[in-house]
Amino acid sequence: MTDSTAATRGRGQDQDQDQDQGQDQGQGQDQDQGQDQTPTLIGSVRRAMRLLEAVSEHDNGATAKRLARAAGLPLATTYHLLRTLVHDGYLTRDSGVYAIGESTRRLTEPSTEQRARGELADWLGRLRDELGAAVYYALYEDGEVNVVLSAAGPRTPAVEEWAEFRRTAHAHAIGQCLLAQLDDKGRRDHVSRHAVEPLTPYTVQDERALLRKLAHLDRGRPVHEQRQ
Repeated sequence: MTDSTAATRGRGQDQDQDQDQGQDQGQGQDQDQGQDQTPTLIGSVRRAMRLLEAVSEHDNGATAKRLARAAGLPLATTYHLLRTLVHDGYLTRDSGVYAIGESTRRLTEPSTEQRARGELADWLGRLRDELGAAVYYALYEDGEVNVVLSAAGPRTPAVEEWAEFRRTAHAHAIGQCLLAQLDDKGRRDHVSRHAVEPLTPYTVQDERALLRKLAHLDRGRPVHEQRQ
């Protein structure tokens, strides 16, 4: 648990040139000078988004001419934008047909981290139901105990955190489980930053007692701590 081809534009091409440069010169950035001020909109970005929307409406892809009509854009502008979108992976091009690319899919699909977090939440929920008690998943990160997720419910209420988990790792099972996975130097570093003090008659009373208990805990074995 411890854990950017750029396309060269001819003079006669793309009469629908970006007006972005003229809009933004002298500004440098959006300025909130008044609530009623019209926001600066980047035309090329809006046109690219319209193209992506047009492509997404064709399951088997579409040609540049068809996409230009669907997005209401000049054909020359469409070709320039399509070339850029293909280069950056937002579209694919095969025999003149453009389709959604991997970069666009990543915008709409959960990331690996999000999927893993969802799977962890589901597992914690099943474990909560099996045990009949609230369940917590924590990591030891950057020298601190970090509760990543928990699973509680109406019949399995969360623990009343009357003492901060991060500060009192020595006094609860989560903290002791994580501290036990550190080496002696890591444990001593932690207690040098978070003083060991008794919170109840049942918690370890001092640093020596904590280090002695941690030394006898087997990695991966359950840790029990009583609090009353």
